[in-house]
Amino acid sequence: MEFNKASNDRSPKSSQGVSSIYLKQYPLCFQRFFRDLENDCANDLIVYLEYDPVDEANREKVFYQLMSCVVRKYLDQGKLKDEQEYTSKYPNFRDVIKKCFSSQLKISSKTEVEEFLTSGGMGDIYKGRYYLYEGSRVWNPCIIKIARHQDIENYQHQQFTTYGHSLDFEQAQKDLSDRFFREVNITNKIGQPWGVQAYEAGWVSGRARNGVFLCLEFIDGLNFKQFHEKLQEQSGASLSVGAICELIAQVAEAMQRFHNFIIHRDIKPQNLMVVLRGGDGHRFARVIDFGIAKYVEADSSVFHNISESFNLNDIENAKRENCFRGTPDYAPPEQFFDSVGVSCLVDLYALGCTMFELLDVSNAPPFYAQGYPSGAGMRDLTAVQKLHEQGLPEVKFRHKDNPKVRQVLKKMTNPNLMLRYQNAAKLLEELAPLRNHEQLAQAVKAVAENGEYKNPDAKRSWSIKSLLGR
Repeated sequence: MEFNKASNDRSPKSSQGVSSIYLKQYPLCFQRFFRDLENDCANDLIVYLEYDPVDEANREKVFYQLMSCVVRKYLDQGKLKDEQEYTSKYPNFRDVIKKCFSSQLKISSKTEVEEFLTSGGMGDIYKGRYYLYEGSRVWNPCIIKIARHQDIENYQHQQFTTYGHSLDFEQAQKDLSDRFFREVNITNKIGQPWGVQAYEAGWVSGRARNGVFLCLEFIDGLNFKQFHEKLQEQSGASLSVGAICELIAQVAEAMQRFHNFIIHRDIKPQNLMVVLRGGDGHRFARVIDFGIAKYVEADSSVFHNISESFNLNDIENAKRENCFRGTPDYAPPEQFFDSVGVSCLVDLYALGCTMFELLDVSNAPPFYAQGYPSGAGMRDLTAVQKLHEQGLPEVKFRHKDNPKVRQVLKKMTNPNLMLRYQNAAKLLEELAPLRNHEQLAQAVKAVAENGEYKNPDAKRSWSIKSLLGR
C-alpha cells in the first residue's frame, strides 16, 4: 500500500483529494471506507456515516467526499455505474451525487459542464463553459439546462396534473426540445440588454436518449423573488417603492422590444433576473425563459426557417396549446380561456401581479391570502380564474400608502382588457415619475457586496411626538 508522503499520518493513497478536516474528525468512517474501496466492497456509503458517527450538519459534506472517491476510482477503471443508479440508491443525497458526476457529463464539442447548481422544473441546471467555436480556447461562462429521461417523465406528469395535457414520452420529449430550440432563437432575436443570450441547444452527446440541453449566457444575479428575499434577510429592509417601480419599468422597456414579435406568456418573479455583477450599471432587469412564448402573427415569418416544430399554427400543437399555458398566480382571466389567442396584454397583467408581490407585505402572489396555494394544479384553475376575474385584492404597502402607484397597479391588472394598459409604452409613461434608479442601484450594490440597505420609505415622518423625543 502506498502512503501520502505529504502527510504525517499513514493515510492511504486513496485519501488524496479528501479534506484533511474530515479525515481527522471522522477517522473510523474514512479508514473503513478506504479499506473497503481498495477491496471493491464499499457497497453502501451510508454505513460509513454511522461509524463515528457523522453529525447531521456534516453528513452531506462527508458523503460528497466518499462519493468523489468512488467516482475517481471506478472512472479510471471503466467501472463507474450510471449516475441514476446512485441517485436511486441514495435519494437523500441526490444533489450531492450530481455534483460528483458534473465533470463527467459530455454535452457537445462547444459546451462543457463545470458544476451542478440546482434542479428545476424541467431538469438539472449546471454552470459551465461555452467555447466560441470548436477547438477554441476562448470561452464564456454559461448556464446549462439538461432534461434527461426521468426529467422528461416528470414533465409528462406536470403537463397532465397542471395543464391537463396527456402526452406520451415522445411527445413530451419533443415538447421540451421545441421549447429549448425556440428559446435559443427568440432570445437571440431580442438581444442585449433586455434578455439573456442563448448559445445553443441540442441532444446531449448527440443522442436523443441521453436527453436534451440548452446552453445560456451566465448571469451573475438572482431572480426578482430571490433578490427581494435576500435583501430583506440581509438588511432587514424591503425594496423601496421607487426601486420597485424602476425594476418594473425596466421589464416594461424589454417588453417594448420583444412585443414586436413575441408574447412571453409566463412573466413572473422567477422569470425576471436582477443582474448583480457584470452589467452596465444602469439596466439591472433581464427577462428569461421564453420556452412557452407565442410569436406575434405579423412577425411569424421570422420563424419560418427555424423548424416546422416552431409553427404554432400546426393543428395538433394548437389543440394542446389551447389548454392553459402559463402560471395561474400571474395569469389574467383571458389566458385561462384561450392561451393561443392572447395578446401582449397578458404580459402586462402578469407584470402587475409581479409588482403586487414585490409591494405587498405578504411577499406572496395576489391571491395567496385568500387561501389559494401558489402553484396548485389543474383542479384549481377554475377557482383561480374566478379570483382573477374579480380583480386583485388591495395591495398593502409596507410603509406609507402610495395612491399613484396603487392607481398604476390597478390599471395593469384590470380584468377588463379594454381598461388595461394597451402597450408597454403607455405603462412607461405613467411609471416615469414614480421610478427611482438610484434607490435600485443602492439595493443591488447592497446585495452584491453583502452590505446594508436602508429603505427611504421607512423614514419616520415628522410629528409632535418625534420632536418631543417620545
